[in-house]
Amino acid sequence: MTHVAGDRTAAPSPPPPVHCTACGSPLGAYFPHDSGHLSCRACRAIHWRNSLPVAGILLVREGRVLLARRSASMERAPGRWAYPGGFVESGETAEAAAVRETAEEVRVRARITGIVGRPHTIREPHHLMIAFRGETDDEPAPGDEVDAVRWFAPDELPWDELAFPSTEVALRALLAEGLDAAPAHPHAPGAGLAAP
Repeated sequence: MTHVAGDRTAAPSPPPPVHCTACGSPLGAYFPHDSGHLSCRACRAIHWRNSLPVAGILLVREGRVLLARRSASMERAPGRWAYPGGFVESGETAEAAAVRETAEEVRVRARITGIVGRPHTIREPHHLMIAFRGETDDEPAPGDEVDAVRWFAPDELPWDELAFPSTEVALRALLAEGLDAAPAHPHAPGAGLAAP
């Protein structure tokens, strides 16, 4: 799965469910505790629509950062550059998801060395973004959803060709910390985690 959050042409969030997944009754629009979530009038089950977590890794080597160009076959942001990442699967940690997605998209074993900036939320579509800083000893190569990979120096970054606003947010945070500097958060949970 590919990093899809914050697309410049983002699709709206999916419509809320029409029927209760617990009892099958039509859902009413009453909002318990001012949460804004739909609740079933029959069984009172609340249908939560929370942010989807997305995690990725900004790989750094010798003052450059690795980006991947999304293939032309991708539905969203084809031909644009992003750092490897994607949705956190059920039962998976954000760190494990970031390492897995990086292996799938750019064919490397990544090690997480810290967190870039801080997690942030994209409102539409509603995603919680977590960008890690990492490193690898492997040479990257395009995965199934990528048609090119490239190490970029700060003055070479393709700002006008980035896939998502979230990519820009993470890159600017990384540059503020410094590509040659030690990671800002070297003791982040999962630091040193690598693909199996």
